[in-house]
Order: sequence, then structure tokens, then C-alpha cells
Amino acid sequence: MALASIILVSKDLISIWIRNYLRHPLRVGAILPSGNSLSHLMVADIQPSSQGYVVELGPGTGSFTKALVNQGVPENRLILIESAKEFVSHLRRVHPTATVIHGNAEDIEYHIGSLGIRNIDHVVSGIPLVSCGEDTREKICEGVLNLINRGGSFVQVTYFGFCPIPQKLISKYNSKRIFSGAAKWNFPPGFVWRIKKDI
Repeated sequence: MALASIILVSKDLISIWIRNYLRHPLRVGAILPSGNSLSHLMVADIQPSSQGYVVELGPGTGSFTKALVNQGVPENRLILIESAKEFVSHLRRVHPTATVIHGNAEDIEYHIGSLGIRNIDHVVSGIPLVSCGEDTREKICEGVLNLINRGGSFVQVTYFGFCPIPQKLISKYNSKRIFSGAAKWNFPPGFVWRIKKDI
């Protein structure tokens, strides 16, 4: 549950979350940090690889990041792209061998390219695509799907009942949409969609 996760998060981190939510509610999206049920659902279908990279968009306090590490993803194969400077500092402290980038999700292709990486295995996203605006949402989704290896996946949480990833892009990149389930005990309840790129 989300409330249970708050108990485990420091007061300082909750303060950072609240400040960022009040400043940029549409960018942060969720009222509270994600709970364990949602975090587990987000990473359930990701198969760890010592060779491939996993990118997380908008990791915030690192709830999904922690779940990825617990799933067996090597920390040094994680690339975290976060727009809030305070969260970036926290993530670098908690995950010292991960690559933490202070930047925007819509620039994912630039950020990944600047690391000399041409493509990635999986993307896990906690950013609120629905509130990003159509142009920004399409730019983010196209960048993600263009980078992901065949057989890889794009996992997205939303607090609405529909998939926020445009169907025209899913079709363009020969992918399929899969509903992974709902974390009803999360606050707010989170719906998880996975876009699987066909092999």
C-alpha cells in the first residue's frame, strides 16, 4: 500500500515529494509516492539481463528503481532520467552505480545517445503521460519505442482506465499492448500497461 511505503520513506524525502508536487502537479502526477503493490506490478514482467540496459523515466523517490534492483536488474545497467534536481541528488546517493541523468523524458533519445548507447531492453515510466499534452506524449513514446530492442518492453503506469500510449505508435513499431493489471491498494490506484516489441 502507498501508506505503508510512506512509513519507510524519510520525512525529508516526503517533504521533497510534496514540494515538487505543489510546484509541478502535472509533472509529478501522483499525490503520494508509489506503494509496493504498484512497484511490483511495474517490474513483474521484466527479465533481468547483465548485458541490456533498463531506463526509468521519472523515478522520483525511487520506488520503481528499488523494485527493479530487487527483480535482479544490475544497478549499473539502470539509467534513470529525472527532471527534479532534488530527486536526482537522492537517486545518486541511494543508487551510486546507476546512471542518473538530470533531464526531461522527451529528450530520451538525446540522453541515451550521449552515453553511446544505441538501444535498450526495457523502459519503465512513472511520468504522467496523460497530462503531458499530445505533442509531448507522442515525442516521449516515439523516442522510447524507437530505442527499445525487439523483444523489449515499455511499461507505463497511469491513473486513468485507458492506455496513454498512442495506438498509431504501437502499430508503427510492430508492438502489442498488454494490460498488466491494477494496483487497487495504491493511492491513487495505478493501472499498468506494457507495450511489447515483437521479436
